[in-house]
Amino acid sequence: MFNNTLIRVVSFCVASLFLFAPACIADISEIRYEDVLNVVKSCEKEIHALRWKVRMEITTLPIAGQSGQTQGFEKSPAFAEVLLDFHAKRFKVEEKKQEYGVMRDNSVVKYMHEESSAYDGSNYSAWKRNTHQKPGTDLYQGSSGEIIGDFDSSVVARQFLEGGGLAAVGFRTGVPCFFLPDFIKSETKFFSEFLAEWKENRKLIALFRQNDGDIIIYAKIYPEYMGQYVAKIVYSPGKKGIITEYSTLLSYSNETGDGESYACWLTRCKQSQGGDWVPTTVFLSMPLLGPNGYNTELHYEDFEYLPKIPVEEFRVDFPIGAEVSDHVAKMFYKVGDPIDEDRAIDDFIQLYGFTGDVPSHMRHWNVLRYVLMGIGIFMILIALYRIIQRWRKKQ
Repeated sequence: MFNNTLIRVVSFCVASLFLFAPACIADISEIRYEDVLNVVKSCEKEIHALRWKVRMEITTLPIAGQSGQTQGFEKSPAFAEVLLDFHAKRFKVEEKKQEYGVMRDNSVVKYMHEESSAYDGSNYSAWKRNTHQKPGTDLYQGSSGEIIGDFDSSVVARQFLEGGGLAAVGFRTGVPCFFLPDFIKSETKFFSEFLAEWKENRKLIALFRQNDGDIIIYAKIYPEYMGQYVAKIVYSPGKKGIITEYSTLLSYSNETGDGESYACWLTRCKQSQGGDWVPTTVFLSMPLLGPNGYNTELHYEDFEYLPKIPVEEFRVDFPIGAEVSDHVAKMFYKVGDPIDEDRAIDDFIQLYGFTGDVPSHMRHWNVLRYVLMGIGIFMILIALYRIIQRWRKKQ
């Protein structure tokens, strides 16, 4: 009797251990949504402007040629330097990457792409330079730039801030207090904004706090066609609000508190000399993609937290020789050459035409300018005529 009772007690304890494994083994406890939101917002209040450099490691992607020869592009690491004041919606990005293209005849073409873009809150400015060379041919290099103002600039800036632009320069889980989900077209926002949306749309599944202070969030944030996919997010308040893990799980189990991973971003951090936590490396692993999976890395350098930055910092410096279309001043010119404003305006008009980029008030101003010049010359001639008449009367 005693032995049977003992066996039952032990069995119950073992079953309970597995049932509550997430809380016991991982040393985690449930946390209220309101508490999570308060912690996240407190981290976001400390973020003003950010600056970082990032190196993106990209592997070779071979492509089979029509004649059985190997074709494709070998991409060396791409580099970017980013300055971001997200509160004011200002940014400046400088990118550089090089590729080697293998043609059908097995010749190699070298491509170098450089690009710089900035938005100062009013005007968007950008330039790009492409360089490529085939064996035995001359080096081709083209450089062009533009300045856009008013409504157009806000559209370009918004497109950059929506996913693609910032994601291309390392803006993923490693940047503190921000979030940009995979597989979803979404504007980059503070993490607290996503939390509020998920709560309102009933997408949050579970919230836990670990003993080290990290917060684990499970949420069904993906569209319906992704079925039971669940996002697992590990938010680290003690590390400036860096998301140290973002996994896309094929499912979520209440018993195990986890599921099979489809994609996983892991962020490695360190403390800077000033004591702030900064990201150093972000690892992306997609074990189910292809026979050997897919892996890539982002390496951050010189990550800085900055106070408010002057507007002048968010403008592009055009290189010598760049041909610039200035849609604000309505001029087209080459950097480094003396600017004849009349000629630059005429070139702009010829380049874009009266019905295109040049507004009607600009065309009216050109006509009015010549009318005013004619009136001025006419008045000078009248004054000279009167002076001559008075001089003859005195004679």
